Amino acid sequence: MMKSIPGDPFTDNKALPPEIHLALRAHYGLEDSLSTQYLRYLTAISTFDFGPSYRYKDLTVNDIIQQGFPISATLGLEAMVIALIAGISLGVIAALRRTHWIDHAAMVSATIGVSVPSFITAALLQYVIALKLGLLPVARWGTFAHTILPALSLAAMPTAIIARLVRANMIEVLHQDYIKTAKAKGLPLFHIIMRHALCNACAPILPFLGQLTANILIGSFVIEKIYGIPGLGQWFVNSVTTRDYTVVMGMTIFYSIILLSALFLSEKLHQFLDPRIKEKQ
Repeated sequence: MMKSIPGDPFTDNKALPPEIHLALRAHYGLEDSLSTQYLRYLTAISTFDFGPSYRYKDLTVNDIIQQGFPISATLGLEAMVIALIAGISLGVIAALRRTHWIDHAAMVSATIGVSVPSFITAALLQYVIALKLGLLPVARWGTFAHTILPALSLAAMPTAIIARLVRANMIEVLHQDYIKTAKAKGLPLFHIIMRHALCNACAPILPFLGQLTANILIGSFVIEKIYGIPGLGQWFVNSVTTRDYTVVMGMTIFYSIILLSALFLSEKLHQFLDPRIKEKQ
């Protein structure tokens, strides 16, 4: 698909003489047939060698991943922690105050969080919190303060999804007989929620954590570009616009590995916490 885009990684360089252009294509094997290039690429990635970057001198795709992934992982982990804490808290509060204005407000907020794209949320946070209030930096990457707005932008949609799931599960759990028995024994409501209800209400969320991880990683492409963060997302967006084939394909494979690993681990964690799932399979 990348090779079907008109031009090549060297097309944008207007000052490049035609003979140098052809020499570069021959040097990187772009003059070979697509089948030859494809087989050569498959052979290389079998040893996790994603090849050189066509646009960044003396950099390979592996170097770019090593530079950018720790930053993206830090941002993604922070966003996931925010999403879990805020989503579970909103879901539990909404379930306990069902049909109350707090419940309606929480669900309206969750609906907005699901509906509004992350780049719109990022622009609003930059305008209100950074520009108008001056509480946090607008962009760039450096201190912990630089991570807050991007993490909030990434966490908005997962928070909304988790809140809706926890609310629905918590309402169902609160009507179970063992919860009624705990209330009849006079146990404090906080104790009932934390010791008995919350674990069962959150268990069905585990299969979705893999997909939520993917949503955060994919969303980071745009968010990192908006905030000027030197993570993998910015490299990926720049490589698409410059037709840097190896960077686009290498990062796609790398993110696919992360997605499959997240889905596998979330499924195994769900089976560990709820053995009934494994028995049904």
